[in-house]
Amino acid sequence: ANQSLRGVLARLLHTGDPGGWWAVAAGLTTVVGVTVAVRAELRGERAGAVVACAVTALLVSPVSWSHHWVWCVPVVLFLAARGRAGAAAVTGAVFCSYAPWWVPHGPGRLELAQGVGQMTLSALYPLAALAVLCTVCGPVRPWRTSRSA
Repeated sequence: ANQSLRGVLARLLHTGDPGGWWAVAAGLTTVVGVTVAVRAELRGERAGAVVACAVTALLVSPVSWSHHWVWCVPVVLFLAARGRAGAAAVTGAVFCSYAPWWVPHGPGRLELAQGVGQMTLSALYPLAALAVLCTVCGPVRPWRTSRSA
């Protein structure tokens, strides 16, 4: 159960090699993930920067097996420490559910013939990672104008 963007795209496109689609998705995700990490570091949120780098690496890697997602523990702790107990609980539940194993997979590339519901279950780890990137990023605010004192 490849939990990287490449695996998600392979299942979505029903092909073993998503080719250029994966390269584009990985490139865009890298730019967004590194930007989120830099923004977090500049705000003094080093834990947020580390979490952003970790989930970005898991997403853009050609293969991220479910056991590579041990970063879910620091992610859940980060969310809890940031006062997002609900998000931490949901994220922890996603990773403890082993949802990618609930769908057809194995010899014969059964995962390439999944339906929409099965694809959603098999993409829960990457979807959670994208949600975490949004959480680390925080609300996007327009540029502030300087106030005169």
